[in-house]
Amino acid sequence: MHPIRILNPMRPYHLRLPLAKRRNTRVGWACAAALAAAACGSTGTGSVARNSPDGPSSLELKAPPVGSWAYSYTTTGRAATTTTATVTRMPNGTWQLTLRDSVGAGADQTFEMRSDGLYITGAVAYNGTGSRAACRLPSPAPLYIPNPLVPGRHWTLILSCPTFDVRGDFERTQVDNTVSGFETIAVGGQSVRVARIDASSTTQGPFSQRGHETVYLDPDLGLPVKHVSDSSGVVNAHSEETLLALTPTGASAKPQP
Repeated sequence: MHPIRILNPMRPYHLRLPLAKRRNTRVGWACAAALAAAACGSTGTGSVARNSPDGPSSLELKAPPVGSWAYSYTTTGRAATTTTATVTRMPNGTWQLTLRDSVGAGADQTFEMRSDGLYITGAVAYNGTGSRAACRLPSPAPLYIPNPLVPGRHWTLILSCPTFDVRGDFERTQVDNTVSGFETIAVGGQSVRVARIDASSTTQGPFSQRGHETVYLDPDLGLPVKHVSDSSGVVNAHSEETLLALTPTGASAKPQP
């Protein structure tokens, strides 16, 4: 996500799918962790089904259940680490996705599920050294992931997040997302039908960055299962996040639709 960043800003669910931020600070969709960017994961890819008679023409996105999920995270020039995505329900009916890596960098992202999709209502980034700052979101709250997921659907997410430099600068990131199709991939030894979301991002500010991300989103689980990101600019890197199991920590079965 990018969008959790679909989404990479939220990399957010960006979604993020949904962000993977510079200096290993990621604000995005569970693959994003987040980011929300946070974690996504699976092994292998399958053939894309675009409105095929042998597959569904759309997939319904469900809100994720309460719990914690572990993702493996690898990126250029760093040892493999583990990222944790935790879902909690809020008293006002929204839900929060907390993404943290092994040093505490990540994001807290707040979402609201509406009839036409998932909306991001708040995002706070953490740099892993004790600093935190809220991202700036458009008003009204922007669409993070549409619902249902239909091949060919396109949407754009724009937000500004802190750079954590001494001047307190923010970076503006625009993420253009497209549902490319549906695939069946393996996650923890189980076959899962996922939506593939491809996203291109442009970041402007003190540091310029461009990126391309692919998020594999399990709509029944409501979380990404795999997130692949390539970025160029201040940082040139290839990163991957992979969900280790379809069950949350301490659970024994995937939630039923």
